[in-house]
Amino acid sequence: MSGLHILIVEPDRFLRSGFQAVLERTILPRSNVEAREELPELPELSAFNLLYLSDAGYSRPVFPEIVRQIHAGHPNIRMVVLSQRLNVPYIQQVFRSGILGYIYMRDDLDHSLNLSVSTVCRDLVYLSPRVAELLATETRYVAGGDLNDLDRQILQMTAHDFTVRQISRQLGISDRSVYRSKAKIREMLDIQNADNIIDAARRQGLLEEDI
Repeated sequence: MSGLHILIVEPDRFLRSGFQAVLERTILPRSNVEAREELPELPELSAFNLLYLSDAGYSRPVFPEIVRQIHAGHPNIRMVVLSQRLNVPYIQQVFRSGILGYIYMRDDLDHSLNLSVSTVCRDLVYLSPRVAELLATETRYVAGGDLNDLDRQILQMTAHDFTVRQISRQLGISDRSVYRSKAKIREMLDIQNADNIIDAARRQGLLEEDI
């Protein structure tokens, strides 16, 4: 790992400083770690061989395209994403765009940052623990093709903490119709507990995340 030139891009000053401190303890001599608030222009990235890129501030559709552009312009840069998103389709998409690592920000960051350096520098994929667990247990992905517009509306309103009565009144349907739709969604997601419906729907890409 000698001679590494690492760039961290993270808009939050305190997180940025913390990441930099951890990585500076990790790398060997003749290496350096630079931290910036914003992603530099593509030509500047040629000075680095390892990039830790936060997706904070990017919308879910936009960020994978940013990654793809970096990978196309600098295919030798190893990229690790720092993210608050724990969503299977999104994670798959950014990996297809050209990253080698994905760190979920609620995992143990000291451990994940330390281990990720040695892993991706061997051109191996690194996943922080909760990401690895999610991808290992997710055996099928729901595209939502069997949900009609009403089901989608009910799911979205449920995610925003509307009660059954509030949903039925706003949509002009019966409470029983709301319950039937929720039962259909639970069956599709293969879950028994209604309390888990939103987490399961997010993991499988049926709900857009707030940015």
